[in-house]
Amino acid sequence: MTDAERARHAIAFFARLRELSDVESVTLMDRLTGPKLRAVLDEYTAAFVEDVAAELPEDVRGELLEEISSLMLLGYLVRASEEESTALPPGPPAGSA
Repeated sequence: MTDAERARHAIAFFARLRELSDVESVTLMDRLTGPKLRAVLDEYTAAFVEDVAAELPEDVRGELLEEISSLMLLGYLVRASEEESTALPPGPPAGSA
């Protein structure tokens, strides 16, 4: 995929992600990442926040931890869905039945 194709894929992925129900989102995360990878991202994020914790007010640490972890997960999901989409043969255009 070219950089432009990756950008279009990410935009489409985020649009699709916003339309998913909670159950569909969890199913997608389970399919593309699994719980072990999510745990690794959470641990890495916690370690990162711990490293800069002295610089942060205590009341924002938990929120920051959640936000950074979510961003890392979203980045991974985009990449994993990119790989998944290039591995599959093209299907019919969206909305055609």
